[in-house]
Amino acid sequence: MSKLWVGIGYKCGTSKEVIESAIKETFEQHNLDLKNIAGLATIDKKANQTCLMELCQKYNWQLKTFTSEQLKNIPVPNPSTIAETTMGTKSICEAAAILAGQTPHQTPTQQNLRLQKQKYRPPTETGIVTIAISETL
Repeated sequence: MSKLWVGIGYKCGTSKEVIESAIKETFEQHNLDLKNIAGLATIDKKANQTCLMELCQKYNWQLKTFTSEQLKNIPVPNPSTIAETTMGTKSICEAAAILAGQTPHQTPTQQNLRLQKQKYRPPTETGIVTIAISETL
């Protein structure tokens, strides 16, 4: 059975509920099962934000974080100049998903990227979430 890693990027101030909605809607749109989520992955600068910790506790997901140095060396299909300017890496969600989904002794590659970066903007709340999903077999 494959496990899915959800790479997450989001604008500061985005609520746990918006991130949770982004994950649920993305999974629903792409016929993916939330039960297959192993965990969330993001940049280490967001690791201590309660929204991610609370989501991981609620669903019993792992949380993997990576430094901008680790993320910036991962080739991704959708690099972002905004992320590069603000966080020091061209990718957060795609690169974090790729790194989280790799198995030991595996070179990080886009091959395990199941879903490229998707942007989620809630209709009634503020915040922007980007999601990418990798698969570990």
